[in-house]
Amino acid sequence: MIYKFKSSAGADVLMQRFSAEQMLAILDKKPAAIGVISVAEMSGAIAILESEINRQEHLSRSSVLPSNEDLKKYEPERLRERMAPLLELLRVSEKAKADVVWGI
Repeated sequence: MIYKFKSSAGADVLMQRFSAEQMLAILDKKPAAIGVISVAEMSGAIAILESEINRQEHLSRSSVLPSNEDLKKYEPERLRERMAPLLELLRVSEKAKADVVWGI
């Protein structure tokens, strides 16, 4: 299943179900067939995603081993790569004051 994130401010972003639902969970949004990240939520959403990416990368580099659950859930070495297109869409949408909507 593919999630499609759209905004009038930028190109559509397609994400596989796992990555999209992972991102939605990080943002404390429920996976659904349709949804929205409003302009009012964008700066917070960007900060939350960047913080989680940095946290996971730090855990993967630290001498303290992350739990198996963290590794299985987020795959920190790839989280930044998977979230980059959506983060860019959120940034341009925030500047343009345009919501980001998604659908399956």
